[in-house]
Amino acid sequence: MNDAGLNTRAFVHPPVITNTRVGTLAGYVKTKSAYYVHSDEVKWQYSVNGEAWTTPAGIGGLGQTLEQDIPFNHTDLFKADDQVYFRAQVTNAEGTFISDSSILYTMRVRLVTLASNDSPSIAYQDWNTGERINYYTDSLPLTFGIGTRIFQNDPPVLNDGYEVAAGAYSDGVRWYLVSYINARDRNEITAMGSVTSSSGYPDNWPPNDPAYDKLVSNSRQGVYYEGNSKEDACVNGQNQERPVEVWLRTTQKGRRTYYRGQDGLMLTGYFHTGGGVYQFVAGSRGSTIYQCAN
Repeated sequence: MNDAGLNTRAFVHPPVITNTRVGTLAGYVKTKSAYYVHSDEVKWQYSVNGEAWTTPAGIGGLGQTLEQDIPFNHTDLFKADDQVYFRAQVTNAEGTFISDSSILYTMRVRLVTLASNDSPSIAYQDWNTGERINYYTDSLPLTFGIGTRIFQNDPPVLNDGYEVAAGAYSDGVRWYLVSYINARDRNEITAMGSVTSSSGYPDNWPPNDPAYDKLVSNSRQGVYYEGNSKEDACVNGQNQERPVEVWLRTTQKGRRTYYRGQDGLMLTGYFHTGGGVYQFVAGSRGSTIYQCAN
């Protein structure tokens, strides 16, 4: 039947890209549905460095006679300096319309906030006191680590990046050491570690860090009984409820820290130890014992 062209394919414009940084790609697709037919699905596509087109999941449909900007975003598709074309497509009962793809985008580096100093533990302290600086990196969040480059400036392309100096950096979760790599003639991350682990286990800081303290022993202390208060811990100790296996780490500098299990979290709270109840704060045992009533 001839419907005079009222049922036609929908129309879609090329995607408008609003953020081209690696890890934070964002944009939207402007599409218009046909007069009598709704649009089943709108999609965006990309082609990296001349390779085949890839289609992520669809970003929605559209009722008949409507026009709309449909947003999309993605966090982990591209690397810095990738050359990327984008296009959009829309499908309805009459077929699929594909937009033009003539605009080429260069993926930009990603913003990262760090504190820096001569050693990892001091960089971490600087992070905690708010001495933080915005830098830029060529890596995605999940691959930020060994081999990553960090830039002081915001380069349009990597060759224009001004690398940070060798030294220690921290993002409040991990510490990083940046060193010069002669084979690649550049500074990059050459070592890293967990701040949480390093703070709890001082032997995990680099050996030349002022916070480093060699572990001498890690010994099991027995089973303690945890309570919400001194009195509660007494009751739990008498009834042998809420047991916790406790270990003690001793360092070369005489630091004594109690943990839940051999590699667990630092002990905090009230615990019945047999002769009474001690309060522990961040792995440190208080000097006063609370005697339980008979």
